Amino acid sequence: MKPSFFLVLLLFTTSLGAQSYRDSLRTVWNDPSRADTSRLNAIDELSDYLTDTDPDSAIYYSNLQFDFAEVRGLKEYRAKAIENCAEVNDEKGELSKAIEQFQEAHDLYEEVGKTREMAKTLRSIGLVYWTLGDYTVSIDYYV
Repeated sequence: MKPSFFLVLLLFTTSLGAQSYRDSLRTVWNDPSRADTSRLNAIDELSDYLTDTDPDSAIYYSNLQFDFAEVRGLKEYRAKAIENCAEVNDEKGELSKAIEQFQEAHDLYEEVGKTREMAKTLRSIGLVYWTLGDYTVSIDYYV
């Protein structure tokens, strides 16, 4: 009896911790007194966090991030939002859409000189082509 009680307690507290984390990110996002970049980092993290567990919410928050960044002319954060959507679409099996979005994110990262992020999106495109079985194209994104 005791082990099952502790297991339930552990699962409950873990769930509360995850909810608390999501709530704290939402709090930062919804606080207009915070710097725009702090708010964008919070919503980016929230979207990324939800990619595997709640893809529809991840897309929702990525779209909010994109719109907010677009109004403020912050290309890097627009790219991050698009990249988050691409990751969700990759997970959902919408591979051609994911490739387009990874490429769009790559192009924005290139415009702002974010070489590490450019490399990451190229790697992601290569992995999608690998999933599709197009190994020749896939390898081109790694070289």
